[in-house]
Amino acid sequence: MFCFNNRHVCLHLITLQVNILINTCFYLPGPEIIKVTEGSDVTLPCSITGDIESRRFDWKKDGQKEVYVYDSGLDYSQGLSGQHEQFKGRVSHFPGELKNGNASITIRNTTVADSGNYTCEFKHLSNQKFLMKLLVGECFHHTADYLQMRLLVVREYFNKKVHKCLKCEVQGAFPQPTLQWQDSDGKVLPAEEPRVSERGGRYSITLQTTVTSITTNRFHCVAKQENIGHVVNAEIIVPSKISLSGFTLHVVSFYFSWSRDPSCFIVGYNQYTRTERSTLEIKKKRTEKKYMLRRKYSRDKLTEKKYTQDKRAEKKVHSR
Repeated sequence: MFCFNNRHVCLHLITLQVNILINTCFYLPGPEIIKVTEGSDVTLPCSITGDIESRRFDWKKDGQKEVYVYDSGLDYSQGLSGQHEQFKGRVSHFPGELKNGNASITIRNTTVADSGNYTCEFKHLSNQKFLMKLLVGECFHHTADYLQMRLLVVREYFNKKVHKCLKCEVQGAFPQPTLQWQDSDGKVLPAEEPRVSERGGRYSITLQTTVTSITTNRFHCVAKQENIGHVVNAEIIVPSKISLSGFTLHVVSFYFSWSRDPSCFIVGYNQYTRTERSTLEIKKKRTEKKYMLRRKYSRDKLTEKKYTQDKRAEKKVHSR
């Protein structure tokens, strides 16, 4: 029988012959969150009591990728295989510390792709595991790593009606945030499925909602990174009227850092509004320009023809 209480796993072994109850408890620490700057080395801690030189321990990422294996004196440099390509040549343990139960490893030259959940497991101790989360970013201390949030109000025309659409864009985020549109009362607005793209371990997300009936002109886009406890709330004010000849682009750039240092958490804020011409207006302007050029060309031709006629008439007068 197994029971879970206060992060302890208790194994109850009942021997019926002598009615002896034995309680054996293993402590499961974590998960600990470790943050490092991209390109640096990181040591993931894992240790138990006793000598583990003749034992085996396994390191895995996200429960699947084999990061490192030590087995009774053997590792990848002595013939073991199976290490994931991502970690080849970058991971090592501490041979001199094995007698003290130290199974920690060091990952060199970390990248954003190394971020994730890591487990250190001792097979001989009833699959005892140590859990930790690694976050790799460009800034975690004194320089800021920014995430930019842009809020846009655009005019879209469909079903013979003009609608105001709100767009919230986040670029280059890590960890991946979730986005929500809310009204001024904090009510979550229905929105389209977010468009998510990933590049180099960073995420770009766009969330759009359509404002059909306006009871307020203040809206909020909320970005949450729950696994590191960050929430960013940016407000946008929707204009009461949007020109039919174009669309209003209202941009709010909101920057924040996921640094441990609170002084570089919120770094900057700016906004601006501009109106751009619609495609129909641009075509209209082009047509008007062509028309004016044709008129000018016609006037020039008429002027040239009249000039020629006047010259001929003048020659006739002089010839008499």
